[in-house]
Amino acid sequence: MRTLFWLSALLMIISGLKAQEKEAGIYLLKSGHVEYELSGNITGTRSIWWDNYGEWSYEEEKTVTKMKIFGMSSEEEKHIITVTKDGTFWTANMTENTGMTGKEPTEDIRGDLSEMDEEEQEEYGRQMFEAMGGRELPPETFMGRKCNVMEVMGSKTYIYKNIPLKSTVNLMGIKADAVAVKLEENISVPASKFQPVAGIDYEEMPDEYGFYD
Repeated sequence: MRTLFWLSALLMIISGLKAQEKEAGIYLLKSGHVEYELSGNITGTRSIWWDNYGEWSYEEEKTVTKMKIFGMSSEEEKHIITVTKDGTFWTANMTENTGMTGKEPTEDIRGDLSEMDEEEQEEYGRQMFEAMGGRELPPETFMGRKCNVMEVMGSKTYIYKNIPLKSTVNLMGIKADAVAVKLEENISVPASKFQPVAGIDYEEMPDEYGFYD
């Protein structure tokens, strides 16, 4: 569900603009590890390790997606590992032994932001958020941490230092919840963690969706 990924990434970018932390990257913690339990149409687990404020990340997801459309039921199992390093991603489908690689679409947005001052960044983030019908709710505490709470495009997300800790998504008939059950902050993560999975023939991501324009 890359749509859910991009939605989550956009929320983190907007949250980052509000935090006005120019020294940080994607997250406002240098390194860490978070584990999620997934429920809804998509059940399973997701684990993320990162370093360099999220410029380097390793995400592993094991899921079962169950859908029912026009009375027809389907079920799909996935085991996906995505490594991102300095703006490039490698996604390995461990079930099919296939892979894709390319540039993260968020890199273009962040590149544009680097040319703006703080006031312009704040305005840019506000316009994006409002254009999508988003709204910010009062902060709440989750896992003992104070979180920004945002609603946009059928999702409600609790964000701590740009890290989504809890999200509820109802988008295009798909319900998908993710709840963090473990969070480690500023830990030592070996550099070897951020190497693409070996033995996979990675194909270049096509630009048919205009991600890289």
